[in-house]
Amino acid sequence: MHSRQRRAIQTPAALLEIRPLHADEAHLVVEYFHDASDEDLARMGVVDRKNLPPAEAWDTKLRATIASPLATASSFYFAWLVDGQVATQSAIPQR
Repeated sequence: MHSRQRRAIQTPAALLEIRPLHADEAHLVVEYFHDASDEDLARMGVVDRKNLPPAEAWDTKLRATIASPLATASSFYFAWLVDGQVATQSAIPQR
């Protein structure tokens, strides 16, 4: 996938899309973890909620990462959309 392309597929039930997460959507990543139950955090490998970065600092750092050129970014973030609405997000670390 080119660095800034959107991919979509129409299913009988919905239009599914994946695209790069926008910097102004960084809060979605932060909220995903900060709003998760302790059980969900444990399932994701977060042993203690206290290990999460403070929300505001994390949002600031993610915005910078998302806005960085791909060659220098530490991770690449995706938005997953259903019928044009962001349903979730994911990230792939870059090496």
